[in-house]
Amino acid sequence: IFIGTLCAGTASKWFMNILEREDRNAPVLVNYPVFVEVFKQTFGNVDNRGEAIRTITKMKQEKRSVLDFATLFTDYALAT
Repeated sequence: IFIGTLCAGTASKWFMNILEREDRNAPVLVNYPVFVEVFKQTFGNVDNRGEAIRTITKMKQEKRSVLDFATLFTDYALAT
């Protein structure tokens, strides 16, 4: 439950809703990995742009065709 007290804004409202509707022993309230997974499912990756940039900087063509590599690169580039 403590981790939920660190939530702010929309996340705080989301957490308060969980507190109201869930048993105090619900996995989302007592198991940190479960909380993180539910949080990610609810709010998604909050740093899509940063993740895309990191992925692009590490990308290598390797055994992909130029077309496959360019397509993948473009997919990540659109997130930046």
